[in-house]
Amino acid sequence: MRYYELMMVVTPQVDEEGLSATLETVNRHIGECGGTVVRQQRWGTVRRLAYPIKSHREGSYVLTYLHLDPQNTGELEASLRVSEDILRHLLVKVDAIPELAEAQPRAGIVAEGSPVSPDSPVAGAQAVPVAEESEASLLVEDPPKRAGSG
Repeated sequence: MRYYELMMVVTPQVDEEGLSATLETVNRHIGECGGTVVRQQRWGTVRRLAYPIKSHREGSYVLTYLHLDPQNTGELEASLRVSEDILRHLLVKVDAIPELAEAQPRAGIVAEGSPVSPDSPVAGAQAVPVAEESEASLLVEDPPKRAGSG
């Protein structure tokens, strides 16, 4: 058995109950294939797609981590392809399922409008002087002419 990451884009016409029913169908099919769903995350309600898929400009993203035998992935993907509610999917083998990370602000990144404390690394940043170049080094030479060109 291997770990897999399954990303699905579900049609925006499906309401919350329909999305739950679609995910329950997918989870049941994973169970029928001998696999188990380790974790499932919904990425909000409806998000804008980068490009239209089956004439839809929005969709609901769902990320699922599962444990499944490699020979059963084809059967799972075939069932995802025929589902009318799933616009697109991607099944990728992963070495391990990542742990859930708590939302922590990254070091050195300041949110817009937030005050910068004096002990912050951003507050203590100093401008680095740029070496001045002579005017002669800024001149661009003409490219060499090719043989046979006018």
